[in-house]
Amino acid sequence: MHKNRIRIYVRDYTEKERRASKTEIDVYMRVQALKRALPSIVVKGYPQANRAVVKKDDKSGKNELLVEGYGLKLCINTEGIVGTHTKSNSIMEMREVLGIEAAR
Repeated sequence: MHKNRIRIYVRDYTEKERRASKTEIDVYMRVQALKRALPSIVVKGYPQANRAVVKKDDKSGKNELLVEGYGLKLCINTEGIVGTHTKSNSIMEMREVLGIEAAR
């Protein structure tokens, strides 16, 4: 098992537990509910990020994290992010966070 992955186990109830609750609990329905809920969970970071992709730079061989969404200030302040190497293509957000000279 990789340490970078989260593994979720859905436990099936025993016959005794099913009889005690007097309802049929379907494992498939619980898994589907988890699949719907997982995209809205923020593991670490900030909720304004819609998507994140890890890209390997061909020249240096280093990994880059490309984040889609808003919240440059929160992104820069996230633990593990080097704020001086963070870029944004949103001019207005750059002006708000870093000032007019950085936005130019």
